[in-house]
Amino acid sequence: MIGPWPSDALLHGGVLFAFDLPDEGEDLADAVEQEIMLRAAELVREWELSDPRDRHRHTGELPPVLPRAAPAVVRPREPAPTTIAAFWYVAGLGDPDHIERWLAAHPDDAPALFKIWKKGRK
Repeated sequence: MIGPWPSDALLHGGVLFAFDLPDEGEDLADAVEQEIMLRAAELVREWELSDPRDRHRHTGELPPVLPRAAPAVVRPREPAPTTIAAFWYVAGLGDPDHIERWLAAHPDDAPALFKIWKKGRK
């Protein structure tokens, strides 16, 4: 015995945790790991029981009805300033085939670029 507690106990933070040491054939590391996992599971269970959102996992109650989040506001995608500058450069070349190929390579930006082009023509 080392100190006032039995040798098959761990002292942590002033709290005595006792568990059985393994027999001759068992591995001490496996026994300690198993004890740690059991205590971690116990701690998680205590946390879940104290949280109304998780309590139903242990009590058999129905899960709580949580308020739904407001749908996210979808803002139209704005092209990057460099994309807008490249668009004006290609448009300034005056080659409709080149503009068509360039816009085909930028399908996500094409609707916004068309609006920018219409505003720029006024």
